[in-house]
Amino acid sequence: MGRITDPNGAVTASLPKSVQAAAPHAGRVDSDLSARTIRLWYEMQRRDFQWPYASPDDAPYVEVTASFTEYDFQLATVAGNDPLLLPWVTTGDTDAIRVSVVLARDDTNLNGLLLKAYSATLIDAVSTVEGPLIAVPASNFLPPPGPWRTPDNQFAFARVELIVRDPDLAASGGLIGIGVKAEWQPAYEPADGGAGLEDAPPYIRLASVNAWNKILHITAGPT
Repeated sequence: MGRITDPNGAVTASLPKSVQAAAPHAGRVDSDLSARTIRLWYEMQRRDFQWPYASPDDAPYVEVTASFTEYDFQLATVAGNDPLLLPWVTTGDTDAIRVSVVLARDDTNLNGLLLKAYSATLIDAVSTVEGPLIAVPASNFLPPPGPWRTPDNQFAFARVELIVRDPDLAASGGLIGIGVKAEWQPAYEPADGGAGLEDAPPYIRLASVNAWNKILHITAGPT
């Protein structure tokens, strides 16, 4: 590591003279600084946030009562059929919202269960934009001892990565809501045409939701 001052006390440059202002390679240093600034700009757009639910009694839930039917996750602490809408802010550069959810249920029968995330009007008026349905993997980890794992509750968790592409926003972004839907698509229907709910996962809860903005197509830097 070089010295900042020489033994006589005179200040010496921390950059070689070849890359100082008006030197032959100064442009290369400026270009590198510009690239780093642009990269930092886009990284700062991510805006992570997480909504954890410490207890199954407070967690949003969905009740499956039929196959091939979409159900909104509901607020556990609000009476009535109120869908979960998490407040979210996007910028004009956002062209996707990533949503990572941890799903919880009290057994491991998740066969045929799919989830999707969607953006909807919360404050700014926007059109509802839904992401693709993503299959829920088999429950793959247990929570530590606590409200989610007691002698009475033996929930298993599964993580599902969701995305909403091109949310309908104004040019400068906006204040929207993020929701999650579930759908059960069994591999077969019962011979009598019923829903086959003896095989359905009727009660599903969200242990946590994590979201962040994503820029999929970088076309220009900040102005």
